[in-house]
Amino acid sequence: MSLGPTCGRAASWSPSCHQRLQVCGRVGARLPQSWTSNKNKNNNRNNRNNRNNNNILCRAARSSIDDGEVQQQLLELGRAQSQPQVFQVLGTEPSKCWKNPYHASAILSGLARNQQPHIAHQVLNWMLAKDIAVSVIHFGVAMSACAKVGEWQLALDLLSSMSVMRVAPNDPACNHALVAFGKGDQWELSSSLLADMQGMRVMPNAMSCSTVMSACSKGKQFELSISILSMMEDMGLMPNTVSCNSQITTFEKAGQWQLSMIILGFMHANKVETNVVTYSAAISACAQGCEWQLALALLNAMPAWGSLPNEITFNAAINACSKGGQWQQALSLLSSMPQWALQPNQVSFSSAIAACGNLGLWQMAMSVLNSMPRKLLPNEITFNTAINACSKGGQWQLALSLLSSMPESAAHPSQITFSSAISACANVGQWRMAMSLLSSMPKLGLQASEITFNAAITACEIEGQWELALSLLNTMPELKAAPNEVTYSAAISVCSKASQLEMALTLLNSMPENQVTPNLISYNAAVSACQENGQWQVAFSLLEFMPDWGLTPNEVTYGSVIASCESLGNWRLALTLLTAMAENQVLPNNKAFSAAISACSSGGQWQLVLSLLRNMADWTLAADEVTYSRGIGACDKAGQQLGLLSLLDRVTTSTTEQLSP
Repeated sequence: MSLGPTCGRAASWSPSCHQRLQVCGRVGARLPQSWTSNKNKNNNRNNRNNRNNNNILCRAARSSIDDGEVQQQLLELGRAQSQPQVFQVLGTEPSKCWKNPYHASAILSGLARNQQPHIAHQVLNWMLAKDIAVSVIHFGVAMSACAKVGEWQLALDLLSSMSVMRVAPNDPACNHALVAFGKGDQWELSSSLLADMQGMRVMPNAMSCSTVMSACSKGKQFELSISILSMMEDMGLMPNTVSCNSQITTFEKAGQWQLSMIILGFMHANKVETNVVTYSAAISACAQGCEWQLALALLNAMPAWGSLPNEITFNAAINACSKGGQWQQALSLLSSMPQWALQPNQVSFSSAIAACGNLGLWQMAMSVLNSMPRKLLPNEITFNTAINACSKGGQWQLALSLLSSMPESAAHPSQITFSSAISACANVGQWRMAMSLLSSMPKLGLQASEITFNAAITACEIEGQWELALSLLNTMPELKAAPNEVTYSAAISVCSKASQLEMALTLLNSMPENQVTPNLISYNAAVSACQENGQWQVAFSLLEFMPDWGLTPNEVTYGSVIASCESLGNWRLALTLLTAMAENQVLPNNKAFSAAISACSSGGQWQLVLSLLRNMADWTLAADEVTYSRGIGACDKAGQQLGLLSLLDRVTTSTTEQLSP
């Protein structure tokens, strides 16, 4: 019977090995001549024992040397081995040592240590072909080789072969298979094998369940992972601290902070030991969910649970406050670290700077940067967060100053650094400086990414540099930067601001051809281009096409389409769209109402103007002076003095309310 395809060289007995065995055979053979005759009996008995022992040592040495030679020859075959090659190394006739099951185990173990599961597989095939008994131990060792490198398909073949050969699996064999399945991202096979283990008369242990939990978590089968945890509790199997910590980290990376808390609660309820790694991972999970209050609660509770926070724990808590928009709390944590005999590091300061920068508090971010000890030089991440803070605060010159100062701190700019600096320039329309930064990247050995190009294209928007934006878009594939939805949306927006409607629509239509799916931002940019050019028919057509892409128009979409009807006085369509917003559970905004009122005013529909103004109040929206003036103009033109007085009264009331303290 064969276990599958495989790869060898003929085994040889070298003279050096033979000589070493001869030496081994002579050990203890020479007896001292000074021994007296009255000790001959004992000496003869001892001689016989020594010879027996020497024979055992000789056989063990021969087996050990033989194992080493065979292993070396098998390993030399490498991953490109074939079944005939492996069979040639092992020989046509098995030596007597193969009768000892430990001999095969030693060969297979060596292959497992060197991560050669396919050669181990072929060794098993050779053993079967030569009628050498193959046990569950041999299969288990071969599957351990699969587990080391994640060869899940081979592990599955071996497991199936055991069933065919009626070799009953044991705990180690199943666990090795589970590890291989997990590394191969085969959560279905992992959970299936776990369910079948009892049918194989193999009781799952804590390692089995923990391995399957990890596989399910990696496969985003979170509910299944938690159900396995409940099953372990019912079976009296307690995962250890390491496996629980691993689960918390897995859930944290998947953004499932609630599940991380479930694992932490399980550990407390079942008295599974927790440590600083546990709480650091749990606080990081809270950071991913922007649960800064829970993160602080865990940090404060650690001493009561027998764990003291370290730098990693504090960094995770500062990051949680940063993501939760709590810059004061982040700075408070940073300043309190020395009280715990902890020194803030670059990660600590970077997270605190990000907490300020995310809210546009660039002055505070710079203050934190300047407070770093002289011995602690800012690294790339620190500079990136500081430059990003300047970008959000509109401080492009300061951002460039930070970029130029990085070499002084032995920090090397990256794609992210340049992207943030270019964004800082883009936010204030400094497109020339943005282009200069982009062109300087290759000199530093940096290749612009999609994010970098997106920022550069956005920089072209304020001054309507649509041709430059299209040039950047066309250059991206040459530099192995794939345009995405953000890229096309930015380019369409640039064309929209430059009144290049035809080009904006061409870009939108070309997205599917370039394997980019239009999104809501892309469509809104195109609809805005139609509005800028008074093309209400095209804008309405785009609105109708959006559901075909699985997109739901929002208040921005409707507002732009209604505004496109405004200039032509197409009040009927404007009202239809305004009604459709409510029917589609999209809240009308000021732009939509103002555009509809303007359309009705242009169409001489003063009654509708008054009605829409009343509706705005019902939606708790306040009309601006332009909207009121259009309504007043409509009433005046129609000679409706009562309507005019009503509007003037509204304007007076609105102005009084705005001026009142």
